[in-house]
Amino acid sequence: MKLLNNLLTSLTQYENEMIQIRRHLHQYPEISFQEKETFKYIMGFYKELDCEPKLIGKGFGI
Repeated sequence: MKLLNNLLTSLTQYENEMIQIRRHLHQYPEISFQEKETFKYIMGFYKELDCEPKLIGKGFGI
């Protein structure tokens, strides 16, 4: 139960941020497998968190 409570607390803490991201992505839709601006937005989000995501596969926004 402690793990579940920690998860729910984290989700509640970041709920507004997740809503903001979802709204942005829905405001600027892109064609599947051609999401260049979405890629830039998500990479910028992680860079602001001082994270460097590992890219797997080819052609993701590049």
